[in-house]
Amino acid sequence: VIYSESRNPEAISAHLQNHLNTLSVWCKNWKISINPSKSVSVLFSLRRNPTPPPLIFNHEPISWKPSVKYLGVTLDKRLTWWPHLSSKLQQAYQRLGMLFPILNRKSSLQKNLSLLIYKQVLRPLITYACPIWGNCAQTHLKKLQIFQNKVLRTITNAPWFVRNSNIHNDLKISTIQDHIKLTAVSFFESTHRSTGSMHYHINIRPPPQRRLKRGCPHDLIPQDTI
Repeated sequence: VIYSESRNPEAISAHLQNHLNTLSVWCKNWKISINPSKSVSVLFSLRRNPTPPPLIFNHEPISWKPSVKYLGVTLDKRLTWWPHLSSKLQQAYQRLGMLFPILNRKSSLQKNLSLLIYKQVLRPLITYACPIWGNCAQTHLKKLQIFQNKVLRTITNAPWFVRNSNIHNDLKISTIQDHIKLTAVSFFESTHRSTGSMHYHINIRPPPQRRLKRGCPHDLIPQDTI
C-alpha cells in the first residue's frame, strides 16, 4: 500500500508516481515481479475532484477506481462504507438461505443452539471489521439491524405483534450498534496496549476540532476509555 495526502490531486498523483518509480527500481534490483493490472489507485475525498493524472508502473497504467477491496473490506472513495456493507448483507442473506433447513420457524433445533449459530456464523459476517466502519450512517446500521431482527424472529417464531426489543431482551442479545461499540472498545484497548500500534500511531486519537461532521472510528468509544 502506498499512501499520499494532499489537498491537490495533481500533487497526490506526483507523490505516488515518485514512490512507484522507486518501487520499480527496487523490484528490478531484487528480481521481484509485480503485476500492474492487479493494482488500483483510489482518491479518497468528499470533493468532486477531477480524475488525477494516471499512474504508470513498469510502463503500464494503473487505473483510478471508485473503490478497492483490502483485507476483506471494501473502501469506497467517499468512505461511506455502503459498498462494503451491502456486499456483506448480500452474503449474509445467501448464507441464511443455506441454513434454512436448520434455521427456520418450524425448526426442531433448540433456541439456544439456533442463537449460537447466528452469533458464530451470521453476525461475524455482517460485523466484520466493524471497529473501522462502525461509525457509518445510521441508515446503514439500520439495515444490519433489520437483518438481525429477521433472524431472531425466525429463531423464536415470534408473531408480528411482539416487539423486537422484547425479543432482544428475552434472548439476552445486544443490538447491532451496541455490539459494534463493545467490539470497538475491545479493539482499541488492545491496540493501546500493543507496542506495535505505538509505532504506527494507531492508538492516537484524532484532533477534537474537525471541520466535517462525519465521525471517526475513535468516536465509537467513550473519551475516558483509553
